[in-house]
Amino acid sequence: MGNEIVKYNNDFNNQALRNFSSEELNLLVTFFHKLKEKGTDVLEYSFYELKKLIMLEKNMTVKEFTNTIMNVNKKLLSLNYTYRENNTIVQMAIFKTFKINLDEQILMISLNEDFRSIHTEKIIQLYKWQFLKLLK
Repeated sequence: MGNEIVKYNNDFNNQALRNFSSEELNLLVTFFHKLKEKGTDVLEYSFYELKKLIMLEKNMTVKEFTNTIMNVNKKLLSLNYTYRENNTIVQMAIFKTFKINLDEQILMISLNEDFRSIHTEKIIQLYKWQFLKLLK
């Protein structure tokens, strides 16, 4: 991912992303960036790769980094992601798969197909100023 800027929609921002730590938000944006290309296929990340992609400067233990990864999904699940479309109200989880293999230090994730089909384009329209602000 490097120095690329990923964009997400304001609707997503309104779901209380301000409660995410900078590491958690960086992980989330990294997930969306890669999953945009992969669709709903399961994507695997090594912990080493994730730390490199989010440019993690802290020296976290495996346990601390695992907790940070888990917090991303835990916070997303607690958001009760809801949107309205015409006369329909939809609530859903964002990730279909969210598995951590502690022995191999690998994260396996995939997007919920409904979330992807409805929101992929919106997610990639992130507010540049807010993302850059969170990276500081």
